[in-house]
Amino acid sequence: ISLPGGHVVEGTHNCKFWVYKEVSESLPVFNYNRNRFSYRELTAGLNEKNISQGFPRCIADISHNGFWQAKAAMFLKRSEVPVDPSLLLTEREYQEYKKLGYL
Repeated sequence: ISLPGGHVVEGTHNCKFWVYKEVSESLPVFNYNRNRFSYRELTAGLNEKNISQGFPRCIADISHNGFWQAKAAMFLKRSEVPVDPSLLLTEREYQEYKKLGYL
């Protein structure tokens, strides 16, 4: 996903929510003829390839466990990316997010 000032790459299950300031157009996720990627391609391999192409490493890599959606929403908010946390979180998580003062 391209965002103002960055890009998000996210796999499913055991992958992470990766945020990059800049990405190389040669990364495999820009190959729209593919719809499946190996775990490594979307994790450390993506970061390594981006660096090898002269681009900066990721600025966030949030593991898919615990309160990860809230962590991602908080990171995006701190990065001035407009996000509606109520669309990302369960009701319980959203209430916790509010309690922590992130709204």
